[in-house]
Amino acid sequence: MLRITAPNGVVFPYLNSAKEYLLHGGDVKTFYKNQFEEINQAIPIVIGWQTDESPLSFTVKYSTDTMLEGCNTLTVKGSERQIGVYNLLKDATYFVEVVANYSGCKTEKARSTFKTTDLGPRPIKIDGIYNTRDIGGYKCQNGFTTAQGKIFRGGLLSPCKDYESVGLTLSGKTHMSKTLGIKTEIDLRTPQEAECGSVSAIPDARLIYTSIEGYDALPDYSDGVKALFSILADGNNYPVYIHCTGGADRTGTICYLINALLGVDEKTLIQDYEFTSFSYFGVRSVTDGWTKPLFEKFKRLINGNFGDTLSEKTENLLLSIGVTKSQIEGLRKIMTYR
Repeated sequence: MLRITAPNGVVFPYLNSAKEYLLHGGDVKTFYKNQFEEINQAIPIVIGWQTDESPLSFTVKYSTDTMLEGCNTLTVKGSERQIGVYNLLKDATYFVEVVANYSGCKTEKARSTFKTTDLGPRPIKIDGIYNTRDIGGYKCQNGFTTAQGKIFRGGLLSPCKDYESVGLTLSGKTHMSKTLGIKTEIDLRTPQEAECGSVSAIPDARLIYTSIEGYDALPDYSDGVKALFSILADGNNYPVYIHCTGGADRTGTICYLINALLGVDEKTLIQDYEFTSFSYFGVRSVTDGWTKPLFEKFKRLINGNFGDTLSEKTENLLLSIGVTKSQIEGLRKIMTYR
């Protein structure tokens, strides 16, 4: 008899150290282990099954659709009893079907379900690059939810002098271009720093430089921030991949502003920012180290604006440097839903 043995219940598609941090909170450095052990946050969710028979192969299907419409499909050898899958949507129920394929067109099926956690960000595994994740999937304080599959963040795509071993592989390029469908790459570095010219490493994507600095992005780099929000207000540019070198400080600043504007609460924003600590690019902490005073300055900059909520204060900050009301509303329309 064919039966599915895993996964069961709620699953966490990232490192156990990151899970413990998100569950218990506190100083992120308490949970951080080793930069080169924890090279990427994403881990596979294992779909496992058992049978006493000896089929020729197994076909594994999984989808958020109960009828498995548009499902992901993988076929493995008859000797296999599990596969690992990545890049699942967060806070979603998945339906799984495993089919045992025998000779003579005989088949046997088993079905199961599991749920992905709503805790933390949605990590994305892309071959050759690191610290990649979807910035969507968060519940907002205004009752909305931020959309997944629209804005992705992460580290650099091509080698540079400090990270010569980093760079999209062929499969990584295919995943970003075909699976994620990235249309626009936004590089927060200068072209000179990036050292990679004017063509995106993502096939068929447009490369745009909008240079800023982390934490001090406003007001000194208001032109770059205005340009970025202009891009994000246009639905034709999506999906988008935003990055700097490590996808930590400059990228973290911008993604904090985006999600704060959309209504994500401060605790969640800080966890999203500190999640970089479980990647190749090392610890980022708002309570300790060289980033603490810079992050505090950044928070003071936001909180010094008029408004009853963090979202209102962030909106007024952006308006003060020239981001328009229509651009803000355009971003909200694209990135949130009830």
